[in-house]
Amino acid sequence: VVFVNRFGLSHREKEANMPKVIALLDQIIDKHKGQKGIVHTGSYAFKTSILEKSKHTSRLMHYDTSREKEGTYDSFVKSKEDKVLIGPSLLEGLDLKDDTSRFQVFFKVPYPSMVDPLIKAKMESSRDWYNWKTAVSILQGVGRSVRNEEDWAVTYIIDANFGSLMYHNSEAFPPSFKERLKVVK
Repeated sequence: VVFVNRFGLSHREKEANMPKVIALLDQIIDKHKGQKGIVHTGSYAFKTSILEKSKHTSRLMHYDTSREKEGTYDSFVKSKEDKVLIGPSLLEGLDLKDDTSRFQVFFKVPYPSMVDPLIKAKMESSRDWYNWKTAVSILQGVGRSVRNEEDWAVTYIIDANFGSLMYHNSEAFPPSFKERLKVVK
């Protein structure tokens, strides 16, 4: 797990940092030429920004609605090319074993949406719950590309806000995750 601690994508940081983070994403995709991977965008808006500004648009497979997701996923799995599946809802329910995904990128830390009134109420009641839920989402996402003991994939977290999550909620991540974590500035 490689955490690139350079550019945050919080609400106030995203406009200034978006071009830098997309350039970093492009470098990661360049590094994995010949391999399939996935990008957890965190939102449709981030997905759209990536599609508009990435130099790898021909490698990126995406969906615009939850209805399209299944068809895009099936096409991605069947593809023999080095495609990259990109979207905001790839954290659960995907079985990307072996060469189906050799790298994955968390473009944005997957904090639950505060637009949902239930999420907002839970967060206001317990900030610990909110951070725990985010940590669980990251761990679930990591598991999309590593499906058994022999399987492997490189995971990148490129939103610098992960540093704050780890600092304040280290106990939410198992020792095996923390032992594999490499921080790059």
